[in-house]
Amino acid sequence: IGKPLSELIDSDDNIIDLSLTPNRGDCLSIYGIARELAVINQLDLAKYTPKIIEATIDTVRQVKLSAKDACPRYICRIIENIDINIKTPLWMREKLRCSGIQSINIIVDIANFVMLELGQPLHIFDNDLLNGEIEIRYPKGKEKLKLLDETSIEINSRTLLIADKSTPLAMAGLMGGFDSGVSNKTKNIFIESAFFKPEAIIGEARQYGLHTESSHRFERGVDPNMQQTAIERVSELVISLCGGNAGPIIEEKNEKEIPKN
Repeated sequence: IGKPLSELIDSDDNIIDLSLTPNRGDCLSIYGIARELAVINQLDLAKYTPKIIEATIDTVRQVKLSAKDACPRYICRIIENIDINIKTPLWMREKLRCSGIQSINIIVDIANFVMLELGQPLHIFDNDLLNGEIEIRYPKGKEKLKLLDETSIEINSRTLLIADKSTPLAMAGLMGGFDSGVSNKTKNIFIESAFFKPEAIIGEARQYGLHTESSHRFERGVDPNMQQTAIERVSELVISLCGGNAGPIIEEKNEKEIPKN
């Protein structure tokens, strides 16, 4: 069409490869790096304020924090009637590719994109595959989970779980389960944005031979006040790209265990 490719896909950019020590989990996002550069160069940091997505439906799923010390904040929201067959925009696929993340589908790509922007890992379930309230708990006896990579594992007694009334759905902060994952048939989604304590996540991924973008951040500590911002940002992108109707945001928290500045 007679334009430079870099204009079309917003790729007139450099890739800067950072090596971070384990205590600098705050720099595992664009916003974290911007904050660091602002301090080093004595510049003002533009505060990131997400667009607030008002609820247009009243569909909710209740949450029970049975492991309040390990997960002191859990925020969630349902979005119904999305079109998951929308192709991820080229600009977003390029941003993910340049950051070493493979494009999967529009919903997973949005969650990964927001994680790179703000540093908050998110997990998105197919809401129609969930049963009853969501519980954050430790295993009850010997429980198994089929992971997103389709391998089945027996869950260690110290591994924090996201579960519904029937079964474990995901290993908190590590990896989601195959049976509740988003697919090309998904119409309604359940978005999780949580703060898991680093000590609840450290070492757990390695026991299963896993290393995920999510565990990498939770082990090092994510911002305990970023969960609301991240879920609003994901909601904004989902609705602008895939359509849909958002339900109200549900939050459960244990204030005394949330780290203070």
